[in-house]
Amino acid sequence: GCMNILGDYVVSLTRFATIAFDGSIDLTPSPGYARCYFEVELITSGLMQIGFLDETSFNWDPESGKGVGDDKYSYAYDGYRRRKWRSDSTSYGIYWTHGDIVGVLLDLDLKEVRFSVNGRDLGVAFSCLKVY
Repeated sequence: GCMNILGDYVVSLTRFATIAFDGSIDLTPSPGYARCYFEVELITSGLMQIGFLDETSFNWDPESGKGVGDDKYSYAYDGYRRRKWRSDSTSYGIYWTHGDIVGVLLDLDLKEVRFSVNGRDLGVAFSCLKVY
């Protein structure tokens, strides 16, 4: 999908735009250090899914609405609908709103994904991740 970058903000111009890190993150398991964390400040309280994906296997299609969390190779949280996503969705977390800070933690030591809103840990969203 299309996006505009306005200073420190990214604004989606189409349905289900996807933002990705440029390049890759070295997540080679190393006891005590195999973690990746990022935060997103919400400039709207609207519908979105925020999380991680395996770029080598994930097949996204923003035009049809397929993004992070919509297949077995990705994990996402949607605070607008209070759901966690990995192919299907289940109830999880709290409702988010404009100005909230959403944290995303991938912990390969514990093989889990966790989310937070404004520093409040929402608990384990996904566990028993397969690490290759």
